[in-house]
Amino acid sequence: MSEAPRPCVNRWRRTTRGDEGNSLVEFALVLPLFAILLMGMIDFGLVFGGFVSLRGGVEAGARLASVDNYNTGDCTGSGATAAQTEMVCAVAARVGSSVLGTTNQNVALGISIGGGAVGTDDVVVCEQVHLKSSTGLTSFILSGKTLTSESRIRLEQAPSFTSFTSGSVTYNGQTISGMTCP
Repeated sequence: MSEAPRPCVNRWRRTTRGDEGNSLVEFALVLPLFAILLMGMIDFGLVFGGFVSLRGGVEAGARLASVDNYNTGDCTGSGATAAQTEMVCAVAARVGSSVLGTTNQNVALGISIGGGAVGTDDVVVCEQVHLKSSTGLTSFILSGKTLTSESRIRLEQAPSFTSFTSGSVTYNGQTISGMTCP
């Protein structure tokens, strides 16, 4: 006698037909989200590294300005005195020529000094750079945004330069325009 077909087995086989592409569809749905998340972490990691570099450079530049110590270098300036130009270049050298996660174009730097009385006035150094997306996927978030850092330190020596809030300085082929620190 022959056995009758098992209805449970046939039903199971019937429901599994056509399920071969499910994992491919799920992968196609998850991949873009995962890629945006991964690229976002890379971009924001670079921006954070750039902020740390910018912050450290601005603080080092403010320290140089507070003790009136700067090196002469290959700098040219328009609308700035020689001492202002050298001070801006000294700060730019401390910040570095390429801050991660930024365009390094349209860089603005400001140096503001109170009345110049040693021990009672502060020197304020601030710098602003424009952000960019290194991966391209987060450019809709980072486009048009700026990264700004400011440092305020008490004057320890009478400055030989005055505040730098306008004009421009060229350092290592990069134009640095003046800005007013907030």
